[in-house]
Amino acid sequence: MQNVPTRVLTLCTLLLTAWLPSALALSSEQSLVSAAAELKAASAATRAAFVEAAVAELAAAHRAAGRVKSKRVRARGNNPRDNKQAQWNKGAQAYIGRLQSAAAAARAGAPVRLVVDRGRLLRVVVGSQPARQFIVTAPQAKGRPALERAILRRLCAAEGCAHQGLTAARGEPPLKTVRITAPGSASAAPAGQPAAPLTVYHPPPKPAAPPAPRLVNALPASDGLSCSQDGVRHPVLYDNACKALLSDTRALLKALHEAARRGVVIDWRMPARPQTHGDTFELAVNGQGGKVSVAMPALGAAPELLVTILPWAQARLYGGAQTLALQPPSHLVYSGVVAQR
Repeated sequence: MQNVPTRVLTLCTLLLTAWLPSALALSSEQSLVSAAAELKAASAATRAAFVEAAVAELAAAHRAAGRVKSKRVRARGNNPRDNKQAQWNKGAQAYIGRLQSAAAAARAGAPVRLVVDRGRLLRVVVGSQPARQFIVTAPQAKGRPALERAILRRLCAAEGCAHQGLTAARGEPPLKTVRITAPGSASAAPAGQPAAPLTVYHPPPKPAAPPAPRLVNALPASDGLSCSQDGVRHPVLYDNACKALLSDTRALLKALHEAARRGVVIDWRMPARPQTHGDTFELAVNGQGGKVSVAMPALGAAPELLVTILPWAQARLYGGAQTLALQPPSHLVYSGVVAQR
């Protein structure tokens, strides 16, 4: 029969064994969703460390994605997608700021909850009123496994690992077993506390393409077209040249509108140099052979004005209210082109 001290020692050993925390074996092959149950049972301090690890790796992943996108844009040169890239970078910076705010709240002792969404993604909720929430997902779906392995490695380094290594993916540094303490610390969230309304934060979406401009069905009667009256020396000649120039400009606008309604693609960067064919002038509107033919002798004699006229015409065709004040050049005022009309 055992004596009393031996019984007491045995009982104390059993109680101490039951109280000691067990090691949480994490593998670089498993997803964070599969490890969520063990992470939920971790201490408040360890869950806060997990938030910091997740935020650090998410921020690094989005910054890396932004550098790759910017490099591709620079390789393309001057491209309209540059504006989209700037919008993506701005959204990514705002998203990273929200992530860092969540990490700071967890570090300050705000309670951390882990939720597995229906899409099998791990959602992290930090604090309440307001709650800070983010989803652990990579900028690109194919980068998710590498991101989750990096988070586990960072968590291991922060929490202290046992000496036994874990299975690592080929080419990945070996992971360690993380020792997680049991719940019940003073900083843990009270049991049965109702969930506060959440403010949901998602990764920055890809910028939507700007809506395509719509061609007007009919040209408005008022087009904002006029002639400048500055420095007029011979009003009668100038007025005749102005009227002829405005008439030709409106004829060109009408021809461009009819071509666009037929489905002709107009490249507004086209060379502003019409080709003469008798009283008719041909203007190339794209690089695939598209042309418009217009009787515009006054404008044909002053083709340098097309550089100013074409942006105005583009705005008018797509509903813009842009105005334009033309100034007939002196060679048009004093030439015989206007007198022949």
